[in-house]
Amino acid sequence: GIGGLDEVPVTLTTVDEAVAVRTLAFTIGWNMVSLNVVPPNDSIRVVMRPVVEAGNLIIMKDGQGRFYLPAHDFNNIPGWNVADGYQVKVAEDCNLVVRGEAVAADTPIDLVEGWQLVAYYPRVPVDAVVAFSGIVEDLIIAKDNGGHFYVPRLGFSNMGNLREGQGYQLKLTQARELIYVL
Repeated sequence: GIGGLDEVPVTLTTVDEAVAVRTLAFTIGWNMVSLNVVPPNDSIRVVMRPVVEAGNLIIMKDGQGRFYLPAHDFNNIPGWNVADGYQVKVAEDCNLVVRGEAVAADTPIDLVEGWQLVAYYPRVPVDAVVAFSGIVEDLIIAKDNGGHFYVPRLGFSNMGNLREGQGYQLKLTQARELIYVL
């Protein structure tokens, strides 16, 4: 206060750090996304409901070719697998807010031989060459949604940093376990 001292009572409430909020930012057209939180209900219809209700979700696909097509009330994606990436096509720019249990950046992801879409767990950007250095012997190619790629055997990468909320396509020569290198 003016000319004196005022005391203001403050109450501090702590929250379980394992519960986190993430926002996926979709741009019009195709997006490759992932989450680093486990939603309390992994149903694709439940997780994507806000985007569907806004009339923005055209189609969502997983790495096995299964898809969710809300206009035809069809979904054969069994649930949101936090280790996976997803391709999502939206009618206009929009956001999806998801609350859930935080996934540690060093949580292993089981990879298969061939193509797959994977999640990115770290909360910080990491250069693709560094992030994938633990699987470089078996990584044929990594790709992002923007058409950038990393081919270890050619020593070429124009991917730059991997980012939270993005999904990535990987092709491997054999099954491996991915732990992102920071």
